[in-house]
Amino acid sequence: AGHLHNFKPSRRSPPSAMFRAVVLAVLAGAALAFVPSRPTVRSSALRMDVLEGLPASVEVGGKPWDPLGLSKLSAVSKNNPDLKWLQEAEIKHCRQAMLAFVGLYVPKFFTIPGYNPEADWVKAMPKFAAEQPLALAQIILAIAIVEGYYYPGEFWFGGGDRAPGDYGFDPLGLYGKSDEAKKTMQLKELKNGRLAMIAVIGHFFSVTIPGSVPGL
Repeated sequence: AGHLHNFKPSRRSPPSAMFRAVVLAVLAGAALAFVPSRPTVRSSALRMDVLEGLPASVEVGGKPWDPLGLSKLSAVSKNNPDLKWLQEAEIKHCRQAMLAFVGLYVPKFFTIPGYNPEADWVKAMPKFAAEQPLALAQIILAIAIVEGYYYPGEFWFGGGDRAPGDYGFDPLGLYGKSDEAKKTMQLKELKNGRLAMIAVIGHFFSVTIPGSVPGL
């Protein structure tokens, strides 16, 4: 991993269809291991109002944008995730991407006293793992505790006693008190998070496929 910056795309032939099928089967099996089992229930009546009340911006006419109909998956089969699960997953990835983007650039301009950071983000993780293994273990343990405590298992079926992404953590009071203020902040977080996901994946491909992202 420490030599990822020297990576050059190979000219090997693409994997066979059988190999791709095996990989997809393994990944699907691993994912299903974390999904609560429930008998299949099919319904021909799709909930057309499932997106009502969700934050949306003027770019999409003030209405939530779901061209693939992913929000209606649970109406087709209860073995599919409910919209609440999908919202939780998106918000979590948005927040991770925003933190990751900050981590890409902040170390170039700001360092914590006593630490010797690696400005190149490609080499930072291997270096940190080699020099501070106990610190890395603490971070992983903390993530596991938070993930376990807030695990949204009931969200898969539309249950749960909290809103997606709401962990009750708002020390700066940014979320607002009124419903309108909350919807505004939710929309801001989603838009910035989605932009951050695109930015981070762009940085990733700029390293793995040199020259694929203009300006990076």
